[in-house]
Amino acid sequence: MYNKKKPTKLSQEQLLTLNKVLAECAPDVGQLQREWEEKVCQKLQRGGLFLQHQGWGRHAEVWYAPASPEELFNMPDDGSILRKLFHKRGLTYYEYLKDGVLDSIASRIRSDAGLPAHCQVTYKRKKYTVPKYIDRILKERGGSPVYAVVDEVCRRITTEKLTYLLENRRGYAELANLRRLKEEFVRGIPEDFTLLFPKARSIHRHFIIHVGGTNTGKTHDALDALMAAPSGIYLAPLRLLAMENHERINECGVPCSLTTGEEEILVDGARHISATVEKADLHNFYDVGCIDECQMIGDRERGWAWTDAVLGLAASEIHICTADSAVEILKELITQCEDSYEIVEHKRKIPLLAEKEPFYLQKEYIKRYDALIAFSRKKVLAIAAELENMGIQASVIYGALPYRVRKAEVKRYLTGETKVVVATDAIGMGMNLPIHRIVFLEDKKFDGLETRQLNSQEVKQISGRAGRLGMFAEGYVNSAVNMPNIAKLLEAEDPQVEKAGIQLPEKMLYMPGSMLSILMQWERITDKGVYRRSDVKHEIAVCRAIEANFELEKEQIYHFLHIPFDEEDPELMDLFLMLMQNYVSGSNEVYGVETLTLRSLGRMSLQKLEELYRQLDLCSSFYICTNQREYLPQIQWNREKVCDTIAVRLKKKNAI
Repeated sequence: MYNKKKPTKLSQEQLLTLNKVLAECAPDVGQLQREWEEKVCQKLQRGGLFLQHQGWGRHAEVWYAPASPEELFNMPDDGSILRKLFHKRGLTYYEYLKDGVLDSIASRIRSDAGLPAHCQVTYKRKKYTVPKYIDRILKERGGSPVYAVVDEVCRRITTEKLTYLLENRRGYAELANLRRLKEEFVRGIPEDFTLLFPKARSIHRHFIIHVGGTNTGKTHDALDALMAAPSGIYLAPLRLLAMENHERINECGVPCSLTTGEEEILVDGARHISATVEKADLHNFYDVGCIDECQMIGDRERGWAWTDAVLGLAASEIHICTADSAVEILKELITQCEDSYEIVEHKRKIPLLAEKEPFYLQKEYIKRYDALIAFSRKKVLAIAAELENMGIQASVIYGALPYRVRKAEVKRYLTGETKVVVATDAIGMGMNLPIHRIVFLEDKKFDGLETRQLNSQEVKQISGRAGRLGMFAEGYVNSAVNMPNIAKLLEAEDPQVEKAGIQLPEKMLYMPGSMLSILMQWERITDKGVYRRSDVKHEIAVCRAIEANFELEKEQIYHFLHIPFDEEDPELMDLFLMLMQNYVSGSNEVYGVETLTLRSLGRMSLQKLEELYRQLDLCSSFYICTNQREYLPQIQWNREKVCDTIAVRLKKKNAI
């Protein structure tokens, strides 16, 4: 059995000597960085990555290598690969490397002081090993150099350097091929993204940039120009907004078709189309195009769709509706296309005022034509139930609400059946309701990654819905929480959009490697000029599921990657894979077309009904994608039945 040697306690004389040497010590940070970078590189070349569990002695080393060359190669090249690799496996490499550098400094000081190898220091009633004591003293003197050394070593060991060091070792030969693939991939990315859209480059396009806040008439004027043209295309940021304006254009006597990820309505003789921006038709010519909410061009996940529309829409006249924050980058993109533009500024015709009186969620503070804003479906429904307990009927609007149900809720509000609206930020885009006052019940929202404070653009987008020309002389904004901050954000200048999103060019499918490896390479590409690569988290998750279950060509896989559904929902992912299985195997089994009865729907909770609606949406999207349109009428019938049941349920108290 191994007995650990008991450390020697330093005498007073030895401690004085140590402190004297320490006082005169000035560790050479540059030398330490070079020394430890070389040491780490030597370890990598000899055996792989390594850890030390009890110091850096030769008996304490634990060798480790990444699970696969592909895993190593596909990690982000941001100078933190060592920490990321070990953090992924619950290992704290940074701490072990820090201890090693500290031991290196301590051994020199201990040698200069003539101290034994294993010794202990008592300082301020605590016992320290010599390295820990030295670290504390250096920190008290103004900062230990250890952290600077470790950070610099980690920064210098990039993914590229790591692959170079490992690629000649057994089991890592594939790294060289992956490195060559990356170089070829980078060369394949076009220098000029505008050349990816030859049809748009074949004509001269004139842009009218409508600039203004919410409720300033930007979209109204753009749609008037669209409907006056022989042909046109309207591109919406949301499926619900595409459907709303599809109805509006048809009601004005202009035949208009609809295409979103989940719906397809083809109107006979229509030369106009309303679509979500991701479904933009870039292959046909139009007289007039309209791109709505173009400030979203900078969005990390969806911005690529607006960039594609601006660069690739083949229309002689294009109306862009945007907030002021995106004007400069839009001008840059239009200039790159060698097209022309003019700017039309839109101002509110009635003032928007921040109320000074406090607001409380009590009956006496709530007025007709109020819109109460929360940031989750659960909170919206809970508030609506609380209002009903006060004797106040409320319409509800949130993102997961089907369009047909939303129309029913809006109708209840317009006819006076309900007094107020309780909504999420879904009310901020396209909801042209008679609202006199917006009241924030929360000033934080979950954005998919974290719960954070609202920003100025979000506050303005929602607040702008207050006030309606011809009905109110002004619009008001209030908040039940942190009203001073809401008022400040209303007046704040929005940060400028600096980068336009771009998606993986389709030509990259012909690069060597699997579809997943191509997507992973795309994740590692450095942003270029005014362009920023899109986040392909959804595509990677769907691609990984497809490649794990089916043997398909890259072109086939790419075809399915943009089907809109929540890839993190296990039930939806299972349904997607079942749809894929039936399609690949040629099975006659079809999902979503079984007849739903009102009795069976009536037994479901509101949450289950919404989940069923999302499943029907996925079936519809899949059958549109695979050109199996004969199933769409029955799926649409089922969706309408689900919508009707949800609408009835929302009228009842405690709908959750």
